[in-house]
Amino acid sequence: MHSKNISPDLKNIEEKLNSTIEKGIAYLEDHQLPNGEFLMYMSGDDAMQGWNLPESCVFPAALIGNCLLPLRGQEKVENILVKAAKFLHYQMGRGGTWNHYTILHRYRNLCPQDLDDTACVSHFLKTMDFDVPTERNQQLILDNRRSDGLFYTWFTFRFRFNKNPMYWYLAAKELKYLFKSLVFWQQAGCERHDVDTVVNANILYYMGIRKETEPIIPYLINVIKKGKENDCDKWYRNTLTVYYFITRNYYKGILKLGEIRSEIIDRILSEHQKDGSFRKSDLETALALSSLIHLKYNGHEIEEGIHYLIGKQLTKGNWKRWAFYYSGPTKPSSFGSEELTTAFCLESLALYKKALSKKGI
Repeated sequence: MHSKNISPDLKNIEEKLNSTIEKGIAYLEDHQLPNGEFLMYMSGDDAMQGWNLPESCVFPAALIGNCLLPLRGQEKVENILVKAAKFLHYQMGRGGTWNHYTILHRYRNLCPQDLDDTACVSHFLKTMDFDVPTERNQQLILDNRRSDGLFYTWFTFRFRFNKNPMYWYLAAKELKYLFKSLVFWQQAGCERHDVDTVVNANILYYMGIRKETEPIIPYLINVIKKGKENDCDKWYRNTLTVYYFITRNYYKGILKLGEIRSEIIDRILSEHQKDGSFRKSDLETALALSSLIHLKYNGHEIEEGIHYLIGKQLTKGNWKRWAFYYSGPTKPSSFGSEELTTAFCLESLALYKKALSKKGI
């Protein structure tokens, strides 16, 4: 590796990257629970410095697993991924669907199975070559669309025709806890007919381009073109998170999203700070960097952001927790963890390292 085109303070960037990634992987290995799960914390603020409650959720293992896929081949990474995959496979519900909460969680029977967890977990397990009924759950997802072709967030009862027997099985479960279910819909700030931007982006990422998923692409383009990313999803209320999930589809090869490439790049760069970070946190910096790399941007801001992340890694190998998603549109509580932030930081470092190798630096 040569120092050409690299600033003096990043002359030894390859060594720094390898050392930082190694420490981050060791941290995740140490903090993965014996069953393969990763804890998530619920808090009342973005920095998660006030009250914090540990939550047993399915989603962290799926998110962390997907983040670590670019680092496959390393023994410790493979151990983490296999344990996470076994945990997620055990949490699978009927029809190859997943819930936000784990099987023993107090809210498991109140919260419906959802398409976001199902898409993210299915993509991860499919990549890991685990046995998932993809044909069945993809058909179930396809049968959970609005008339305009966009996908609902929930597998839940709605007054509309659905020919899929498994949909009715999932919808009927609500009758067992009818009163509590009604309370859930009221308190969660969500609705049976919710259509969320990130959820649709994740379905596109899992299922790829096909006739049935085509409507998602103009929908995502329209969200960005009209500047609606601040309020396009009830759970992901940070625009940098929205950009991340949209741009990874472009990185995967859905090039029609190139129509909004310049808008997203400009909006991310407007959040670039003098110290190399983006917005206020390590997590937001990692999301911004990954999004820019997804879009094939190679400006100096990426190098500065990578340098910032390397410098912000803590002694144990982790980065600070920060809110990643919320329990509703008014953000009554936030969800995040050191493990989740660390995984997203590792992903951005791995993507940067890959981009460097392609340029032959």
